[in-house]
Amino acid sequence: GDAIEAVRRAGDARLIVAGDPLEPMEPYRAAADGLEVDWRLGYLPQAEVDRALGQATVAVFAYRPELDQSGALLRALGAGVPAVAYDVGGVAEPVRAFGAGAVVPAGDVDALASAVHVLLSDADALESARAGARRARDELTWDASARAHLALYEEIV
Repeated sequence: GDAIEAVRRAGDARLIVAGDPLEPMEPYRAAADGLEVDWRLGYLPQAEVDRALGQATVAVFAYRPELDQSGALLRALGAGVPAVAYDVGGVAEPVRAFGAGAVVPAGDVDALASAVHVLLSDADALESARAGARRARDELTWDASARAHLALYEEIV
């Protein structure tokens, strides 16, 4: 709901809602009335996820505080798509660490909308965030994770 409202407030924007919903979508469809929304619901094969990310300018993660990580966020960054995310759990960490978009206080729809608007309307801000997403993609790899784990194990053994 917050993502729908933020995109509405951000101005000239289209929203892609993709994936298998965990809750009824009727209230969200009603909230999106008058907004251009592409509903791609249900299980999406990797090719469809890649297609959606290829069509995205910015990914919005208006997650609730009980969510602490996001594979979808890492997929977006891996595709070079910058993100605007609520500061919940570890969701904001890669966005902040790599300058891959914007992090706003959880539940602050005005800040979410403003951050989306900035990235959609300021070419320099968007390119900077895209560069951050590319840095995240290049550094958050399985090989880097393995090296970090080995270094930790060596330290504690």
